[in-house]
Amino acid sequence: MNSSSDTPPGLTDPAAATAGPGDPRDCHERVLRLADTQRVTAAILKLALADIPLDELLMRTLDLVLSTEWLRIERKGAIFLAEAPSRVLTMRAQRGLSPTLRQTCARVAFGTCLCGQAAATGAPVYSSRIDEHHSTSYPDMPAHGHYCVPIGVEGSVLGVISTYLAPGHECSQLELEFLSAIADTLAGVLVRRQIEAERRALLGRLEEALQRERLGLLAASAAHDFGNLLNVFHTSAQVLLRRLPLQDPLRSVAEAVERAAQRGAALTTQLKAFGREEEPRPEPLSLGEALRALELPLQRFVGEKIVVRLAVDDPGQRVLLDSHLLERAVLNLAANARDAMPEGGTLSVRVTGGASADRVLLEISDSGQGMAPEAQARLFEPFFTTKARGEGAGLGLASVRRFVKQAGGEIRASSALGRGTTFSLEFPCSPRAAAPAPA
Repeated sequence: MNSSSDTPPGLTDPAAATAGPGDPRDCHERVLRLADTQRVTAAILKLALADIPLDELLMRTLDLVLSTEWLRIERKGAIFLAEAPSRVLTMRAQRGLSPTLRQTCARVAFGTCLCGQAAATGAPVYSSRIDEHHSTSYPDMPAHGHYCVPIGVEGSVLGVISTYLAPGHECSQLELEFLSAIADTLAGVLVRRQIEAERRALLGRLEEALQRERLGLLAASAAHDFGNLLNVFHTSAQVLLRRLPLQDPLRSVAEAVERAAQRGAALTTQLKAFGREEEPRPEPLSLGEALRALELPLQRFVGEKIVVRLAVDDPGQRVLLDSHLLERAVLNLAANARDAMPEGGTLSVRVTGGASADRVLLEISDSGQGMAPEAQARLFEPFFTTKARGEGAGLGLASVRRFVKQAGGEIRASSALGRGTTFSLEFPCSPRAAAPAPA
Protein backbone atom coordinates (compact mmCIF):
# COMPACT_ATOMS: atom_id res chain seq x y z
CA MET A 1 0.00 0.00 0.00
CA ASN A 2 2.69 2.39 -1.09
CA SER A 3 2.97 5.13 -3.68
CA SER A 4 3.80 4.00 -7.18
CA SER A 5 6.83 4.59 -9.28
CA ASP A 6 4.73 5.79 -12.22
CA THR A 7 2.29 8.05 -10.35
CA PRO A 8 3.33 11.25 -8.50
CA PRO A 9 2.86 10.87 -4.71
CA GLY A 10 -0.56 11.96 -3.49
CA LEU A 11 -2.10 12.17 -6.96
CA THR A 12 -4.54 9.94 -8.77
CA ASP A 13 -3.12 8.29 -11.89
CA PRO A 14 -4.31 10.34 -14.92
CA ALA A 15 -5.34 7.09 -16.58
CA ALA A 16 -8.07 6.73 -13.97
CA ALA A 17 -9.72 9.86 -15.27
CA THR A 18 -9.18 9.28 -18.96
CA ALA A 19 -9.62 5.53 -19.29
CA GLY A 20 -12.48 4.51 -21.54
CA PRO A 21 -14.92 1.67 -20.99
CA GLY A 22 -12.01 -0.81 -21.20
CA ASP A 23 -12.53 -4.50 -21.84
CA PRO A 24 -15.12 -5.28 -23.14
CA ARG A 25 -16.35 -2.17 -24.95
CA ASP A 26 -19.89 -2.97 -25.99
CA CYS A 27 -22.97 -1.59 -24.20
CA HIS A 28 -24.35 -5.03 -23.48
CA GLU A 29 -21.31 -5.85 -21.35
CA ARG A 30 -21.63 -2.54 -19.48
CA VAL A 31 -25.26 -3.31 -18.66
CA LEU A 32 -24.28 -6.71 -17.29
CA ARG A 33 -21.57 -5.19 -15.14
CA LEU A 34 -23.96 -2.49 -13.89
CA ALA A 35 -26.34 -5.28 -12.87
CA ASP A 36 -23.45 -6.98 -11.06
CA THR A 37 -22.72 -3.75 -9.21
CA GLN A 38 -26.34 -3.48 -8.10
CA ARG A 39 -26.29 -7.11 -6.97
CA VAL A 40 -23.23 -6.59 -4.75
CA THR A 41 -24.49 -3.31 -3.25
CA ALA A 42 -27.86 -4.95 -2.52
CA ALA A 43 -26.04 -7.79 -0.75
CA ILE A 44 -24.12 -5.27 1.39
CA LEU A 45 -27.35 -3.50 2.36
CA LYS A 46 -28.87 -6.83 3.29
CA LEU A 47 -25.89 -7.54 5.54
CA ALA A 48 -26.36 -4.12 7.16
CA LEU A 49 -29.99 -4.93 7.98
CA ALA A 50 -28.88 -8.19 9.61
CA ASP A 51 -27.16 -6.11 12.34
CA ILE A 52 -24.03 -8.27 12.40
CA PRO A 53 -20.79 -7.06 14.06
CA LEU A 54 -19.03 -4.37 12.05
CA ASP A 55 -15.81 -6.30 11.43
CA GLU A 56 -17.81 -9.26 10.12
CA LEU A 57 -19.77 -6.96 7.83
CA LEU A 58 -16.52 -5.47 6.46
CA MET A 59 -15.01 -8.92 5.93
CA ARG A 60 -18.06 -10.19 4.06
CA THR A 61 -18.16 -6.99 1.98
CA LEU A 62 -14.52 -7.54 1.02
CA ASP A 63 -15.32 -11.13 0.05
CA LEU A 64 -18.15 -9.91 -2.20
CA VAL A 65 -15.78 -7.51 -3.95
CA LEU A 66 -12.94 -10.01 -4.39
CA SER A 67 -15.31 -12.72 -5.69
CA THR A 68 -16.71 -10.53 -8.47
CA GLU A 69 -15.54 -12.49 -11.51
CA TRP A 70 -15.20 -9.78 -14.15
CA LEU A 71 -12.85 -7.70 -12.00
CA ARG A 72 -9.29 -8.33 -13.19
CA ILE A 73 -7.85 -7.69 -9.73
CA GLU A 74 -5.90 -10.12 -7.59
CA ARG A 75 -8.03 -11.90 -5.03
CA LYS A 76 -6.63 -10.09 -2.04
CA GLY A 77 -7.23 -6.73 -0.44
CA ALA A 78 -8.17 -4.85 2.71
CA ILE A 79 -10.68 -2.41 4.16
CA PHE A 80 -9.46 0.36 6.45
CA LEU A 81 -11.49 2.61 8.73
CA ALA A 82 -10.40 6.10 9.75
CA GLU A 83 -9.75 7.02 13.37
CA ALA A 84 -10.80 10.57 14.14
CA PRO A 85 -9.23 12.90 15.12
CA SER A 86 -5.87 11.10 14.78
CA ARG A 87 -6.22 10.85 10.95
CA VAL A 88 -4.97 7.29 10.92
CA LEU A 89 -6.37 4.36 8.94
CA THR A 90 -6.72 1.06 10.81
CA MET A 91 -6.98 -2.23 8.93
CA ARG A 92 -10.29 -3.83 9.95
CA ALA A 93 -10.68 -6.55 7.29
CA GLN A 94 -8.29 -8.34 4.95
CA ARG A 95 -8.04 -11.31 2.64
CA GLY A 96 -4.90 -12.94 1.26
CA LEU A 97 -2.36 -10.65 2.95
CA SER A 98 0.80 -12.10 4.46
CA PRO A 99 1.50 -11.69 8.20
CA THR A 100 4.34 -9.26 7.37
CA LEU A 101 2.04 -7.14 5.22
CA ARG A 102 -0.73 -7.17 7.85
CA GLN A 103 1.75 -5.90 10.42
CA THR A 104 3.33 -3.30 8.11
CA CYS A 105 -0.02 -1.84 7.08
CA ALA A 106 -1.99 -2.33 10.28
CA ARG A 107 -2.07 1.46 10.75
CA VAL A 108 -1.54 3.96 7.94
CA ALA A 109 -1.39 7.72 8.48
CA PHE A 110 -3.32 10.00 6.16
CA GLY A 111 -1.10 11.12 3.28
CA THR A 112 1.30 8.15 3.41
CA CYS A 113 1.22 5.23 0.97
CA LEU A 114 -1.58 4.94 -1.54
CA CYS A 115 -4.27 4.26 1.06
CA GLY A 116 -3.23 7.31 3.05
CA GLN A 117 -3.21 9.42 -0.12
CA ALA A 118 -6.74 8.33 -0.96
CA ALA A 119 -7.86 9.19 2.59
CA ALA A 120 -6.12 12.59 2.52
CA THR A 121 -7.43 13.64 -0.91
CA GLY A 122 -10.83 11.95 -0.84
CA ALA A 123 -10.21 10.67 -4.41
CA PRO A 124 -9.39 7.20 -5.78
CA VAL A 125 -5.69 6.46 -6.23
CA TYR A 126 -4.25 3.96 -8.73
CA SER A 127 -0.81 2.48 -9.24
CA SER A 128 0.29 -0.04 -11.84
CA ARG A 129 3.46 -1.03 -9.99
CA ILE A 130 5.16 -0.64 -6.62
CA ASP A 131 8.13 -2.72 -5.59
CA GLU A 132 10.87 -3.25 -3.03
CA HIS A 133 12.52 0.08 -3.89
CA HIS A 134 9.77 2.03 -2.18
CA SER A 135 10.72 3.70 1.11
CA THR A 136 8.15 1.77 3.18
CA SER A 137 8.71 -1.62 1.58
CA TYR A 138 9.31 -4.85 3.47
CA PRO A 139 11.68 -7.78 2.72
CA ASP A 140 10.80 -9.88 -0.33
CA MET A 141 7.87 -7.63 -1.24
CA PRO A 142 6.61 -8.68 -4.70
CA ALA A 143 5.85 -6.04 -7.28
CA HIS A 144 2.15 -5.23 -7.49
CA GLY A 145 -0.36 -2.49 -8.19
CA HIS A 146 -3.31 -0.99 -6.30
CA TYR A 147 -6.72 0.56 -6.47
CA CYS A 148 -7.30 2.57 -3.28
CA VAL A 149 -10.83 4.01 -3.13
CA PRO A 150 -11.95 6.28 -0.25
CA ILE A 151 -15.11 5.55 1.71
CA GLY A 152 -16.53 9.00 2.31
CA VAL A 153 -19.62 11.10 2.78
CA GLU A 154 -20.07 14.90 2.60
CA GLY A 155 -16.34 15.56 2.45
CA SER A 156 -15.51 13.31 5.41
CA VAL A 157 -13.41 10.20 4.77
CA LEU A 158 -14.53 7.22 6.84
CA GLY A 159 -12.12 4.66 5.41
CA VAL A 160 -10.50 3.15 2.32
CA ILE A 161 -11.02 0.02 0.19
CA SER A 162 -7.72 -1.32 -1.14
CA THR A 163 -7.49 -4.04 -3.80
CA TYR A 164 -4.31 -5.58 -5.22
CA LEU A 165 -3.42 -5.61 -8.93
CA ALA A 166 -0.93 -7.55 -10.97
CA PRO A 167 2.12 -5.49 -12.06
CA GLY A 168 1.34 -3.48 -15.19
CA HIS A 169 -2.43 -3.69 -14.71
CA GLU A 170 -4.07 -0.95 -16.78
CA CYS A 171 -6.45 1.37 -14.97
CA SER A 172 -10.08 0.56 -15.82
CA GLN A 173 -12.83 3.13 -15.44
CA LEU A 174 -15.39 0.32 -15.06
CA GLU A 175 -13.43 -1.21 -12.20
CA LEU A 176 -13.08 2.16 -10.48
CA GLU A 177 -16.80 2.85 -10.89
CA PHE A 178 -17.60 -0.51 -9.35
CA LEU A 179 -15.29 0.01 -6.36
CA SER A 180 -16.58 3.57 -5.89
CA ALA A 181 -20.17 2.29 -5.81
CA ILE A 182 -19.20 -0.26 -3.15
CA ALA A 183 -17.43 2.49 -1.17
CA ASP A 184 -20.49 4.76 -1.34
CA THR A 185 -22.75 1.95 -0.17
CA LEU A 186 -20.40 1.13 2.68
CA ALA A 187 -20.27 4.82 3.66
CA GLY A 188 -24.05 4.85 4.06
CA VAL A 189 -23.90 1.71 6.19
CA LEU A 190 -21.18 3.18 8.43
CA VAL A 191 -23.07 6.46 8.88
CA ARG A 192 -26.24 4.56 9.76
CA ARG A 193 -24.35 2.51 12.33
CA GLN A 194 -22.83 5.62 13.84
CA ILE A 195 -26.24 7.29 14.11
CA GLU A 196 -27.72 4.17 15.72
CA ALA A 197 -24.86 3.98 18.22
CA GLU A 198 -25.32 7.66 19.14
CA ARG A 199 -29.06 7.12 19.45
CA ARG A 200 -28.61 4.14 21.78
CA ALA A 201 -26.13 6.10 23.88
CA LEU A 202 -28.52 9.07 24.09
CA LEU A 203 -31.43 6.84 25.10
CA GLY A 204 -29.22 5.18 27.69
CA ARG A 205 -28.25 8.54 29.18
CA LEU A 206 -31.90 9.64 29.16
CA GLU A 207 -33.05 6.48 30.92
CA GLU A 208 -30.24 6.83 33.44
CA ALA A 209 -31.22 10.44 34.12
CA LEU A 210 -34.89 9.49 34.56
CA GLN A 211 -33.98 6.63 36.87
CA ARG A 212 -31.69 8.90 38.88
CA GLU A 213 -34.46 11.50 39.13
CA ARG A 214 -36.98 8.90 40.33
CA LEU A 215 -34.52 7.51 42.85
CA GLY A 216 -33.61 11.01 43.96
CA LEU A 217 -37.21 11.92 44.67
CA LEU A 218 -37.71 8.67 46.55
CA ALA A 219 -34.50 9.16 48.53
CA ALA A 220 -35.33 12.77 49.44
CA SER A 221 -38.83 11.82 50.56
CA ALA A 222 -37.61 8.88 52.62
CA ALA A 223 -34.83 10.98 54.16
CA HIS A 224 -37.30 13.65 55.27
CA ASP A 225 -39.64 11.18 56.99
CA PHE A 226 -36.81 9.13 58.42
CA GLY A 227 -35.12 12.25 59.78
CA ASN A 228 -38.26 13.20 61.70
CA LEU A 229 -38.31 9.77 63.36
CA LEU A 230 -34.63 9.99 64.22
CA ASN A 231 -35.17 13.32 65.97
CA VAL A 232 -37.55 11.58 68.36
CA PHE A 233 -35.03 8.80 69.08
CA HIS A 234 -32.16 11.26 69.48
CA THR A 235 -34.09 13.59 71.80
CA SER A 236 -35.44 10.74 73.93
CA ALA A 237 -31.98 9.18 74.28
CA GLN A 238 -30.50 12.52 75.32
CA VAL A 239 -33.20 13.03 77.95
CA LEU A 240 -32.60 9.55 79.38
CA LEU A 241 -28.84 10.02 79.50
CA ARG A 242 -29.21 13.30 81.39
CA ARG A 243 -31.55 11.77 83.99
CA LEU A 244 -30.10 8.30 84.53
CA PRO A 245 -27.30 7.92 87.08
CA LEU A 246 -23.91 6.83 85.74
CA GLN A 247 -24.23 3.39 87.39
CA ASP A 248 -27.73 2.72 86.11
CA PRO A 249 -27.77 -0.36 83.81
CA LEU A 250 -30.34 1.35 81.58
CA ARG A 251 -27.69 3.87 80.49
CA SER A 252 -26.18 1.28 78.12
CA VAL A 253 -29.59 0.92 76.46
CA ALA A 254 -29.93 4.69 76.06
CA GLU A 255 -26.38 4.91 74.67
CA ALA A 256 -27.17 2.18 72.10
CA VAL A 257 -30.25 4.14 71.03
CA GLU A 258 -28.12 7.28 70.71
CA ARG A 259 -25.47 5.51 68.58
CA ALA A 260 -28.17 4.06 66.31
CA ALA A 261 -29.69 7.52 65.91
CA GLN A 262 -26.28 8.93 64.91
CA ARG A 263 -25.79 6.23 62.28
CA GLY A 264 -29.28 6.91 61.00
CA ALA A 265 -28.51 10.62 60.80
CA ALA A 266 -25.45 9.87 58.66
CA LEU A 267 -27.59 7.77 56.34
CA THR A 268 -30.17 10.56 56.16
CA THR A 269 -27.42 12.99 55.10
CA GLN A 270 -26.39 10.63 52.30
CA LEU A 271 -29.96 10.23 51.12
CA LYS A 272 -30.53 13.98 51.07
CA ALA A 273 -27.28 14.57 49.15
CA PHE A 274 -28.23 11.90 46.63
CA GLY A 275 -31.71 13.31 46.18
CA ARG A 276 -30.98 16.97 45.74
CA GLU A 277 -28.42 16.69 42.86
CA GLU A 278 -25.95 19.02 44.54
CA GLU A 279 -24.66 21.66 42.14
CA PRO A 280 -20.84 21.50 41.90
CA ARG A 281 -18.69 24.62 42.21
CA PRO A 282 -15.59 23.74 40.18
CA GLU A 283 -12.33 25.65 40.24
CA PRO A 284 -8.93 24.97 38.64
CA LEU A 285 -6.89 22.90 41.07
CA SER A 286 -3.91 20.57 41.07
CA LEU A 287 -5.05 17.02 41.74
CA GLY A 288 -1.67 16.20 43.28
CA GLU A 289 -1.78 19.14 45.70
CA ALA A 290 -5.37 18.36 46.67
CA LEU A 291 -4.47 14.74 47.45
CA ARG A 292 -1.39 15.74 49.46
CA ALA A 293 -3.64 17.92 51.63
CA LEU A 294 -5.91 14.90 52.19
CA GLU A 295 -3.14 12.44 53.12
CA LEU A 296 -3.23 12.98 56.91
CA PRO A 297 -7.06 13.11 57.19
CA LEU A 298 -7.22 10.02 55.01
CA GLN A 299 -4.86 8.08 57.29
CA ARG A 300 -6.93 9.01 60.33
CA PHE A 301 -10.12 8.06 58.49
CA VAL A 302 -9.04 4.52 57.57
CA GLY A 303 -7.44 3.77 60.93
CA GLU A 304 -4.08 2.48 62.15
CA LYS A 305 -4.37 -1.01 60.64
CA ILE A 306 -4.24 0.39 57.10
CA VAL A 307 -1.17 2.05 55.60
CA VAL A 308 -1.86 4.93 53.23
CA ARG A 309 0.66 5.35 50.41
CA LEU A 310 0.45 8.49 48.30
CA ALA A 311 2.36 8.74 45.01
CA VAL A 312 2.08 11.92 42.95
CA ASP A 313 3.55 12.01 39.46
CA ASP A 314 1.46 15.03 38.55
CA PRO A 315 2.16 16.28 35.01
CA GLY A 316 1.31 19.80 36.20
CA GLN A 317 -2.06 20.33 34.54
CA ARG A 318 -4.97 21.58 36.56
CA VAL A 319 -8.47 20.15 36.53
CA LEU A 320 -11.82 21.85 37.03
CA LEU A 321 -13.22 20.22 40.17
CA ASP A 322 -15.22 21.09 43.25
CA SER A 323 -12.66 20.47 46.02
CA HIS A 324 -15.39 19.63 48.54
CA LEU A 325 -16.96 17.03 46.26
CA LEU A 326 -13.50 15.64 45.42
CA GLU A 327 -12.78 15.14 49.12
CA ARG A 328 -16.14 13.43 49.61
CA ALA A 329 -15.50 11.12 46.63
CA VAL A 330 -12.03 10.14 47.89
CA LEU A 331 -13.39 9.43 51.38
CA ASN A 332 -16.21 7.34 49.90
CA LEU A 333 -13.69 5.21 48.00
CA ALA A 334 -11.47 5.02 51.07
CA ALA A 335 -14.45 3.81 53.14
CA ASN A 336 -15.03 0.97 50.68
CA ALA A 337 -11.33 0.10 50.79
CA ARG A 338 -11.34 0.12 54.60
CA ASP A 339 -14.33 -2.23 54.72
CA ALA A 340 -12.57 -4.57 52.28
CA MET A 341 -9.53 -4.80 54.59
CA PRO A 342 -10.92 -5.64 58.06
CA GLU A 343 -7.56 -7.12 59.13
CA GLY A 344 -5.57 -4.21 57.72
CA GLY A 345 -3.69 -3.68 54.49
CA THR A 346 -2.52 -0.97 52.11
CA LEU A 347 -4.47 1.87 50.55
CA SER A 348 -2.57 3.32 47.56
CA VAL A 349 -3.48 6.70 46.11
CA ARG A 350 -1.70 7.65 42.87
CA VAL A 351 -1.93 10.72 40.65
CA THR A 352 -0.40 10.60 37.18
CA GLY A 353 -1.02 11.51 33.55
CA GLY A 354 -4.06 10.01 31.85
CA ALA A 355 -4.48 8.17 28.56
CA SER A 356 -3.65 11.37 26.68
CA ALA A 357 -1.72 14.56 27.44
CA ASP A 358 -4.90 16.49 28.21
CA ARG A 359 -6.13 14.18 30.99
CA VAL A 360 -5.10 13.42 34.58
CA LEU A 361 -5.59 10.06 36.28
CA LEU A 362 -6.38 9.38 39.94
CA GLU A 363 -6.09 5.73 41.05
CA ILE A 364 -7.21 4.46 44.45
CA SER A 365 -6.26 0.83 45.14
CA ASP A 366 -6.62 -1.48 48.11
CA SER A 367 -5.12 -4.86 48.98
CA GLY A 368 -8.43 -6.19 50.23
CA GLN A 369 -10.81 -9.02 49.46
CA GLY A 370 -11.73 -7.93 45.92
CA MET A 371 -15.07 -8.40 44.21
CA ALA A 372 -16.79 -11.10 42.19
CA PRO A 373 -17.69 -10.27 38.54
CA GLU A 374 -21.41 -10.12 39.31
CA ALA A 375 -20.79 -7.47 41.97
CA GLN A 376 -18.57 -5.45 39.61
CA ALA A 377 -21.34 -5.39 37.01
CA ARG A 378 -23.65 -3.55 39.44
CA LEU A 379 -21.01 -1.57 41.28
CA PHE A 380 -22.32 1.93 40.56
CA GLU A 381 -26.05 1.16 40.85
CA PRO A 382 -27.77 3.30 43.52
CA PHE A 383 -28.71 1.27 46.62
CA PHE A 384 -26.68 -1.77 45.52
CA THR A 385 -24.31 -3.00 48.23
CA THR A 386 -22.44 -6.18 49.12
CA LYS A 387 -22.36 -5.26 52.79
CA ALA A 388 -24.53 -6.87 55.42
CA ARG A 389 -27.95 -5.38 56.11
CA GLY A 390 -27.64 -2.23 58.16
CA GLU A 391 -23.95 -1.66 57.31
CA GLY A 392 -24.35 0.31 54.08
CA ALA A 393 -26.97 2.00 51.93
CA GLY A 394 -25.23 1.52 48.57
CA LEU A 395 -25.10 5.23 47.76
CA GLY A 396 -21.38 5.98 48.11
CA LEU A 397 -20.16 4.70 44.74
CA ALA A 398 -23.23 6.06 42.93
CA SER A 399 -22.38 9.50 44.33
CA VAL A 400 -18.73 9.14 43.29
CA ARG A 401 -19.74 8.22 39.75
CA ARG A 402 -22.09 11.20 39.52
CA PHE A 403 -19.32 13.55 40.71
CA VAL A 404 -16.89 12.20 38.10
CA LYS A 405 -19.47 12.45 35.30
CA GLN A 406 -20.39 16.01 36.30
CA ALA A 407 -16.70 16.90 35.97
CA GLY A 408 -16.60 15.44 32.44
CA GLY A 409 -14.46 12.49 33.54
CA GLU A 410 -14.60 8.72 33.42
CA ILE A 411 -14.52 6.16 36.24
CA ARG A 412 -13.52 2.50 35.95
CA ALA A 413 -13.10 -0.31 38.44
CA SER A 414 -10.97 -3.44 38.21
CA SER A 415 -11.05 -6.16 40.83
CA ALA A 416 -10.59 -9.86 41.42
CA LEU A 417 -11.40 -12.00 44.44
CA GLY A 418 -8.43 -12.04 46.79
CA ARG A 419 -6.49 -9.47 44.75
CA GLY A 420 -7.94 -6.16 45.84
CA THR A 421 -9.72 -3.41 43.91
CA THR A 422 -8.59 -0.38 41.93
CA PHE A 423 -10.77 2.61 41.05
CA SER A 424 -9.48 4.77 38.19
CA LEU A 425 -10.84 8.31 37.94
CA GLU A 426 -9.74 10.19 34.81
CA PHE A 427 -10.45 13.91 34.46
CA PRO A 428 -9.98 16.32 31.54
CA CYS A 429 -7.48 19.09 32.12
CA SER A 430 -8.84 22.56 32.69
CA PRO A 431 -8.67 25.04 29.79
CA ARG A 432 -7.63 27.48 32.49
CA ALA A 433 -4.72 25.23 33.47
CA ALA A 434 -2.20 28.06 33.55
CA ALA A 435 -4.20 30.07 36.09
CA PRO A 436 -2.92 29.53 39.64
CA ALA A 437 -5.41 28.22 42.15
CA PRO A 438 -6.64 30.92 44.55
CA ALA A 439 -5.03 30.91 47.96
